[in-house]
Amino acid sequence: MIEHLRAGYVLRAWMGMSTCRLCGQPNGNLMLTDGFYEWPSGLVHYIEDHHLRLPLLFALHAMRIQDGALDSDRILWKRESRRAQPGGPHPSEP
Repeated sequence: MIEHLRAGYVLRAWMGMSTCRLCGQPNGNLMLTDGFYEWPSGLVHYIEDHHLRLPLLFALHAMRIQDGALDSDRILWKRESRRAQPGGPHPSEP
């Protein structure tokens, strides 16, 4: 799950650095996303150093992506979205 959090795409960036509310350590300035959830870049610090536990639904989502289970969902979504666009492939094409 930590790998999933670190691999997020940058959604927003702030000019100032936040600090950990528990220990005061500098804690990042980015908001990351996987296209479904979003989280602050410093969330990894809270998990590793302060043993924060994330909600079960997020953990299951992250594990599903790591296992590649969502890859087939993404491929299907991309194919279907192309079909819906004018000039997209014929519905019989993969």
